[in-house]
Amino acid sequence: MFWQTATNRSDLERQLTPFLSNPHAHVRLSVLATFEQMVFLHPEEAAAISNSKPALLKAVDDPLEDIRQYATAVLGLVQPSTDEDLKQVVLRGLADPSHKVRKAALGTVSFKKLNNPEIVTAALAVASSRPEELARTVEALGDAAPTDSRAVELFVSALGSKSEEAKRQSLTALSKAGKAATAALPKLRQLAADPNESELLKKSAKDAIRKVEP
Repeated sequence: MFWQTATNRSDLERQLTPFLSNPHAHVRLSVLATFEQMVFLHPEEAAAISNSKPALLKAVDDPLEDIRQYATAVLGLVQPSTDEDLKQVVLRGLADPSHKVRKAALGTVSFKKLNNPEIVTAALAVASSRPEELARTVEALGDAAPTDSRAVELFVSALGSKSEEAKRQSLTALSKAGKAATAALPKLRQLAADPNESELLKKSAKDAIRKVEP
C-alpha cells in the first residue's frame, strides 16, 4: 500500500525492482502486484516500470504460476506491442500449463492487439486443446486479429459451441470481422432463427449479419 502515498513513484519503482530477486515468493509476488496496480491507476508509469524488463523477464520463468501470471501481465501492460521479447513472453504464456498464465497471455493479446501470425497460431492451439478457454480465446482474437482467415474459421466454429459465452464472443468477433467473415452468414442466419436460442443471442446474430453481409 505504501506506493499510493509515495511522492516519487519512479524512485520507488527503482527501489522495488531488486525485490523481484528476493528468495521469498510472497515478496516477488507483492512487487509484481504493485507494478500492475501502478500501471492501471497511473498509465504514465509504464515507461518507468519497463526499465525493470530484465527482472520481469526472469520472473516469467519463475516456478510459481502466480508469479509467471503477474509477470506476463505486467510486461503486457508496459512493453510496446512491437517488442520482440513481449512476443516471446506471450508465446510462452499461451503454451504454459497453468490456466492463470494462459489467461494473462490472452489478455495481453487482446490489450495490445497482437496479430502476429505466430501468436495467432498459438492462440488457436489454446482453443483447440483447451475447450474450456474457447470463449476467452475468441475474445482475444476478436480484438487482435478479427479479419485473420484462421481466426474467422474459429469464430464460425464457435457458433456451434454449447457455451453461451463462446457464442456471444464469436458474434462480437464476427461483427468486428465484417465483410471478411461472409463465410459465417449461413450459421449466423441459422442461429438468428433458432427458437432454442435466447432472444439476446438472436439479436446479436442479426446485428452481426448486417455487418457481415456484402
